[in-house]
Amino acid sequence: MIKAEFHYLTTHWFKLVVLAVIATIPAIYAVTFLKSMWDPYGQTDKLAVAVVNHDQRATMNGKTLNLGKGLVANLEDSKSLDFRHVSATKAHQGLVAGRYYAVYTIPEDFSQNATTVFSNHPQALRLKVNLSTGHNLFAGKIATTAGNSLQAKVNGQLDAAYTKTLVAGFKQVASGMQAASAGAGKLATGSHQLDSGVTTFQKGVTTAANGQQTLATSAGQLASGTQQYVGGVTSAQTGSQTLAAGLTRADNSLPALTNGLGQMATGTTTLANGLTQAQSGQASLAQGAAKLDQSLTTFSTSSATLSQKSQAFATALQSFATQVTQSQQTGGTDLSQLATLIAATQKALTAVSTTAAQTATATHTNVANVAAGMHLSDSQQAALTAAVDQTAQASAAKQTAALQPLLTQLQTALSSLQASATTQTQTGATMSGALTQLTSGAEQLADGNARLATAAGQLTAGADTVATGAGQLQTATAQLATGAQTLNRSLTAALPQVDQLGSGMAQLATGATQLNSGLTTLSQKGGTLASGSQQLTTGAERLAAGGQQLTAGTTTLQTGAHTVATGNQQLAAQLAAGTAKLPQLHFTAATNKMVTSPVKVSLHDRDTVPNNGTAMMPYMGGVALYVCAMAVNMMFDTVTPRRKPKNGVAWWASKAVVINLVALSAATVEYAGVVLLAGLRPTNGLATWLVLALASCTFMAIVSWLNLAFGPGGSFIAMVLLVLQLSSSGGTYPIALSNGFFEALNPLLPMSYVVDALRHTVMMHAWPGHDLLVLLGFFVAFSALLCLNYVRRAARTTAVEFDALDD
Repeated sequence: MIKAEFHYLTTHWFKLVVLAVIATIPAIYAVTFLKSMWDPYGQTDKLAVAVVNHDQRATMNGKTLNLGKGLVANLEDSKSLDFRHVSATKAHQGLVAGRYYAVYTIPEDFSQNATTVFSNHPQALRLKVNLSTGHNLFAGKIATTAGNSLQAKVNGQLDAAYTKTLVAGFKQVASGMQAASAGAGKLATGSHQLDSGVTTFQKGVTTAANGQQTLATSAGQLASGTQQYVGGVTSAQTGSQTLAAGLTRADNSLPALTNGLGQMATGTTTLANGLTQAQSGQASLAQGAAKLDQSLTTFSTSSATLSQKSQAFATALQSFATQVTQSQQTGGTDLSQLATLIAATQKALTAVSTTAAQTATATHTNVANVAAGMHLSDSQQAALTAAVDQTAQASAAKQTAALQPLLTQLQTALSSLQASATTQTQTGATMSGALTQLTSGAEQLADGNARLATAAGQLTAGADTVATGAGQLQTATAQLATGAQTLNRSLTAALPQVDQLGSGMAQLATGATQLNSGLTTLSQKGGTLASGSQQLTTGAERLAAGGQQLTAGTTTLQTGAHTVATGNQQLAAQLAAGTAKLPQLHFTAATNKMVTSPVKVSLHDRDTVPNNGTAMMPYMGGVALYVCAMAVNMMFDTVTPRRKPKNGVAWWASKAVVINLVALSAATVEYAGVVLLAGLRPTNGLATWLVLALASCTFMAIVSWLNLAFGPGGSFIAMVLLVLQLSSSGGTYPIALSNGFFEALNPLLPMSYVVDALRHTVMMHAWPGHDLLVLLGFFVAFSALLCLNYVRRAARTTAVEFDALDD
């Protein structure tokens, strides 16, 4: 039967040619289709895309941006698509006509929006892409993909530019913080120096306050002794006047000598008593003068020490002003506490100035009252009051001259500092001016204290003179009292000796005149001294009170200066710590690449798919073989035997050999065509041919059985089966992207296994064992069905029908 079949073909050569041509159909189909789409992704530079640029240049950080122009240049140099820079009108017309597959439009605000990235309302850069997928969906997809790539590229370039700007800003911040930290460190050093100076100044003020307290105590003792001294001098003056009158009368009238001597004796007795009282007052005066001298010496020493400490304070304040001037260039600090402390110092110094003025006024009043109480003459009272006023006013004037400029400067500095503490935004020039004024005031305070020390020295010298005079007066008074007593005894003894009276009277008159003159002068100066000592006591007490206030103020100032020093030190430490925490940024080409593309995908494809034709070959190769099977069943008679078959199996064998030979030939020709003509390079050529051969035989068995079992309807069923396999085999898109119906059909149809097996042998370096077993199962099953069909036909065919075939 097999021989008869081949004999028939050789004698009917046309049928043999037809079968040979049919065997080339898979190769023609596969090669033609695959070559038409062999590498479309490698030829995208032939897809025409229009580029329309409406962008206007913009300015950012002093640099001109023209992103649209640069983007057009990059697109024209790109080989991804055929970009063409045209007008908006030509682009629209070309898109409608199909000459352009896409239009990229760069709007007018493209560059301008790039400059808004650091503003409160940043605007996105919008690139418009118009497609015409109706002309070709694939071209539209490629244009969209190219647009996405372009977006990523532009984003990367802008990211690099923005990052570079941010890095530069971070570097400036780090540099500024380092400078601020250094300035804060200098400010902390100056604050510590100020704290040390304030401590020294406080010690000086404390010493001065102690001296002022001692002075107040001594001045009180001096005032008490002076009052006693003035009373004694007044009594002595009265006695001396009486003595002078008696001597005058004795000198004018010797006849009345006896009477006069009696009166003289009485007067000398009174004189002796007055001199005794004067001697007692002079002793108190000498003690008070000595204490006054001691107190004034202590005050002079304290004033000198205060002058030195004030000078040290002015020097420290000058150093602090210099430090603040330097540090204000990079940062500021809270000076409200320092302003409060300066206000307290101003208040204390104002109290000292007020006390000096009040002391001068009280001194004048007290001297006038004492002079009136001593019953001095108007001229004596005027002289005593003038002397005390001159001394007190001179002292008050010196104190005011020293304090008033300082108070003015402190007020100016306080106003500046309070303004700085309130706004915290005062410039370095204003701060430096305020500190310069405060330094000038401190220097004037030092100068005023120096002049006060000089005046205290002069007052000490005057007190020394008073003490010396008081001592001399005490000695003279003692001698005068002794003389008066001697005179009284002599007069008593001289009464019987009138003849010797003349010589003694002359001497007594001379001594009385000198005594009266000295007592008059002493009375005048004593009133002045008493008033002055009283005023000195009052002024010393007020000065002591002012010193205590100044001590309290300097304590507050020291606390504030220490707080400022601590705060500046903490500020310097925190700035240094903040600077250290800032990242060390180095913007290089590598940094730029890292910022724009921080993630690198390591892509490894275990398979070999060099182009689209290779990927499509498993699908098109299987479809071509199925078409070949349909063509064979259309052109070759698979029913009629060429001689009477012995049985159905022989009948099947005669037809199966022919159609399977055609199937193997079609598979071999297809493999040769795709390799030699299309350029396919399978990873396993022998396995690829084996899969094609088994698939071709399987499809041939299936289609032949359908045609034999269902007659003309079998061809229709075979066509429907082809369509179902095209949709469910996953040849173009993953089967997971299809609907549930086709996913369910996928494992039931042989085309799915043909496609998967060819993918393994062509691209995946793998042996498709499972797919081959399934295809072999399909082949055996349908070959068996085909054989059974022939067996059934042989049983139903009569001998007459076979005899007719023989004829």
